[in-house]
Amino acid sequence: MDCEFTPNISMMIDGALSPEEAVLLEDHIGACAECSTVLEEFQNLRVQIKSLIPERDRLAERRALARIISPGAAPIWTRRLSIPFPLLVAVAAAFIAVFGWSLSVWRQRQLLSPAGHVTRISPDHAAVTGLDLSRFDHDKAPIIVKVQLDRSGSRVDGGVK
Repeated sequence: MDCEFTPNISMMIDGALSPEEAVLLEDHIGACAECSTVLEEFQNLRVQIKSLIPERDRLAERRALARIISPGAAPIWTRRLSIPFPLLVAVAAAFIAVFGWSLSVWRQRQLLSPAGHVTRISPDHAAVTGLDLSRFDHDKAPIIVKVQLDRSGSRVDGGVK
């Protein structure tokens, strides 16, 4: 490479020369065998480089982009749960309040029921066992009175009428 124009050939191919310089270099390449050989080598090299660039796979690009964009791709059991602290405190306070209320309701029922549980008796069952369901107080609320009967069917302990 003894010609002084040889370094400018690459710049001419890239379009980095001014139009006047490019015309002068093209005229020189037509007269100089060494520069025309270098130009031909650069053009062949460019063709080889373009043939090495793989064609874009549009489907693969779409899949990769969908994987990047969609955060829901991971299974639910592998995701982390992030709860703000004030929300966590509010949920815990609500849980404690509901638990305390249900405990107090349960305790009131325990205190009202002497046997520790409430028994519901149908009127048919009450007639067989000797319960008197016919008495009411002044507010018309039913009163259930348990009467003990002996084997003969008479009242024991002078039960309430």
